[in-house]
Amino acid sequence: MATSKITFIKDIDPVNSDFTIKVKVLKLWTLNSKFNENEKYSIEMILLDEQGSLIQANVFQNLFYKFEKSLREGSVYEFTTLSVAKHNPHPKSTIFSDLPNKITFIRETELKESLNFPKNVFGLSFVDFQKINSKVIPTQRSVDVIGVVVSRTTIIPSQKKDKQRIHLELKNLDGVLLKVTLWGHFANKVSDYLDTHNTDDCVVIIVQFAKINDYRGNIGVASYYDVTTVFINTDIDEIKQFREKLAKDNESSQLSGTISLIRTKHVSLNDDFLKNNEVKTIYKSKEPVQVEEFIIVGTIIGIRQDKPWCYQSCPDCHVKAVEIPDCNEDVKLSLLKFLSQGFFF
Repeated sequence: MATSKITFIKDIDPVNSDFTIKVKVLKLWTLNSKFNENEKYSIEMILLDEQGSLIQANVFQNLFYKFEKSLREGSVYEFTTLSVAKHNPHPKSTIFSDLPNKITFIRETELKESLNFPKNVFGLSFVDFQKINSKVIPTQRSVDVIGVVVSRTTIIPSQKKDKQRIHLELKNLDGVLLKVTLWGHFANKVSDYLDTHNTDDCVVIIVQFAKINDYRGNIGVASYYDVTTVFINTDIDEIKQFREKLAKDNESSQLSGTISLIRTKHVSLNDDFLKNNEVKTIYKSKEPVQVEEFIIVGTIIGIRQDKPWCYQSCPDCHVKAVEIPDCNEDVKLSLLKFLSQGFFF
């Protein structure tokens, strides 16, 4: 591949595919097919240029043979001849870049590795805690946050390693608190650090590419699979600058290294299911007709062998699709009204 003039990410022209970018593969992961969970559908990437700009990129399955073995997270490449189009993510997808476009590798795309890239560029763009807490930022948009750890839980265990978690509270320079949940190996990383280091000094944490959580009105952020990056008291410019501002703050003395422990009550899945939900008989569950969460207790008296062990449902909201038999319009309307209440048998 001949040496070409490098185009920065913010200067990419979507109409022209004949350009060269020099970028670091900041994050790399795969998406599986929605039809076959064991089949890879695409390679997804977050690319970072020397100016700190980010853009999402992907390689579809038909070109795995050309790029899959060459691409490595953390490596720097020059890419030439790429397709650029407007990014139209699924409503449930997470967006990792402010740019409206996304790059797709095509058959004509070429790459070569490069070694000359600044080490202190991470593409961090911090979001104010108050904007997250006040629900100003869409939950679809990933965020970068930085703050001092003021409280924590112990590791909340799970039989699956990626389901264990730790809850933290971070405080920013304005004194605003933010709830943070870290899952899997991120939880272990932070817990191990806090358990093995002297925290008399403030522990500053950055969570990059965090997912906003709005669970029953409680706002916070959480790690997002392996896409997230967590920095703990590392020697990078962003943490140095945060510490310098913290030292100059008149209230910085209140932000001591003391981290309070949040007490948690570990509840087993069995207890959570049985103790936190009302139990009803089948008869009592029919009235009144309203949306509720409860457990139905009954005895299985037989299993129909003529029905499959699955049913059709909407892939987005997971509501069961029910075929209405031939009947008059009044019956259909009554049945639809009944089904809209969430009663499916």
